[in-house]
Amino acid sequence: MTLERRLLWIYASEKLRDAVRTLTLHPGALRARLRACAEPLGMVPSHALPPSLATRNAAIWRVLTRRLDAEGRPSVGLSLRGLRETTLVRLAEAIYRLDAETAKLAELAELADAGESRRRVRAVTREKERPPLQR
Repeated sequence: MTLERRLLWIYASEKLRDAVRTLTLHPGALRARLRACAEPLGMVPSHALPPSLATRNAAIWRVLTRRLDAEGRPSVGLSLRGLRETTLVRLAEAIYRLDAETAKLAELAELADAGESRRRVRAVTREKERPPLQR
């Protein structure tokens, strides 16, 4: 994974974590918590996520911005106002699952990178341990 890709991934993971933290800790009813978590969720760059997660992120964002305000701009508040409680719960679950899946993939990527680093270190170490005539 390139450094730029890794930084984008870290940024996206942090924003998703912020959204879930807001969803969990923000005072008020579920509708108010979803409205509050929309800000960090909206800052997640879709191109930083793998395609399957980017699709899920886009689907969540479509629900959050389905309705337009008087000026024709997407409105999270208006969109949430039109949803039933069961839909709000499913939306919150989808945000939580997206964060959990992103965290799992980030951990796997770190392990893969760590494994690659260990392989490189072992290869270099083996090379240095060989007698000069065998190199």
